Amino acid sequence: MPEVPEFRVLSASEACEGYIQRASLVACESGLFWLQSEPHTGANRLWHLPQGGNGTARLHNADLSIRSRVNGYGGGAIAASLTGTFVVSDCQRIHFVHHEDGRSRALTDGEAAYGGLVADPLRDRVLAVRETGDAEGSSVQGRQELIAVGLTGEPEVLHCGEDFYSSPALSADGRRIAWVSWQLPDMPWLRTRLWTADIGSDGKLVDCQVRDAPKDASVQQPVFAGQTLWVMSDHEGWWQPWQVDHQEVSGSWLIGNQVPPLDHANAPWQLGESCHCPLPHSRWARVCYRNGSGELWLSEQGAGGGVRVAGNFTDFRSLCAAGGYLYVIARSPVQLDAVLEVDPETGHVCVVAGGEEALPGYQVSLPRAFQIPASHGETQPPEGFYYAPVVHTAKAPPLILMAHGGPTSAAYPVFNPQIQFWCQRGFAVAEVNYRGSSGFGREFRLSLAGRWGEAD
Repeated sequence: MPEVPEFRVLSASEACEGYIQRASLVACESGLFWLQSEPHTGANRLWHLPQGGNGTARLHNADLSIRSRVNGYGGGAIAASLTGTFVVSDCQRIHFVHHEDGRSRALTDGEAAYGGLVADPLRDRVLAVRETGDAEGSSVQGRQELIAVGLTGEPEVLHCGEDFYSSPALSADGRRIAWVSWQLPDMPWLRTRLWTADIGSDGKLVDCQVRDAPKDASVQQPVFAGQTLWVMSDHEGWWQPWQVDHQEVSGSWLIGNQVPPLDHANAPWQLGESCHCPLPHSRWARVCYRNGSGELWLSEQGAGGGVRVAGNFTDFRSLCAAGGYLYVIARSPVQLDAVLEVDPETGHVCVVAGGEEALPGYQVSLPRAFQIPASHGETQPPEGFYYAPVVHTAKAPPLILMAHGGPTSAAYPVFNPQIQFWCQRGFAVAEVNYRGSSGFGREFRLSLAGRWGEAD
């Protein structure tokens, strides 16, 4: 019988430097920045790879743990500029961390939650979603606004009046902005509104316009490629890349060339998600989900398909570009989360942080995709991933069925220590992407509405 690994709490000296946090990777002219959680403290620390540098380093501030709490799920807690990085501390203050010496300075008080940070280097400020609570000490189900905070620490409201805000994005010259909002009872994976505006010389928004999709849609992740605005929208059944003409009020929506009928994004539970990224020489990097597994593709502008890279990884988040390279947080079934550097010219992939072997010295149970037989007339039955036991104690091992939270989240074929714990002890595990899961199109995602407990 194979030896069963011990699962125990590691001391500070035994633990690795940290675990890469999802939706936490940003890039600018001064390098690459991301968050790593420390196993021995639970704190999220800021790490840095200088532009052209040969090694990573932590930007030290022993008292600063970084995490956004907007909507309870957070995301977008860091935004980098040339001389420093804006971060949201665990106590919900925006700080400016200097790259030179790691010193930090608080710019806001702790009376609100902040997330979705985007640096505005032209004006030495950061854009953010601010959430203020209805009750004292609460930041849940409160009012949200799109704001700007300068280095002097004086917040300015840029837009308000919507129930929820996310995804502020700036054009390269800093003169145009796009963002997403939604109103109750809608959720962001059901129906959202895309906004655009000009930014005046005083930093205020001018000519704010709603850019309606051709049909009801969940629009997310606006991004400018030069002056061209792209979004992910599911109004044709899948989250796919669309080019939006923001020069006219009734601007057209054009889908990218040869884009396959697959989801190219996941449900926007967190702020700051990025599943597509413009690259030099009119190239694009995009993620798509096929049978629940993520794929990373490089293509020409507006095109789908292209060249698949990093094929040994199965989920990708926080795509960003710097210095002619693509950077991404990647996950796999056998490694810890990693920061990858991808050369768009050659497709060469290099791990720059993380990516350690998940269970060194022990066999890892690998995911095997399965599909539940379709019901009558059903076009997309539920799917999932099966993990066989490593330790075989019976011909028919006991099966643990795991259902992800959400319900619009998803199970991905990536390393999960909880699953491996049971597989090492003779159990089989099945993770099911039940009806309502994301990654399988709009119809499948909304098929659970009003039918909880019977259609799952």
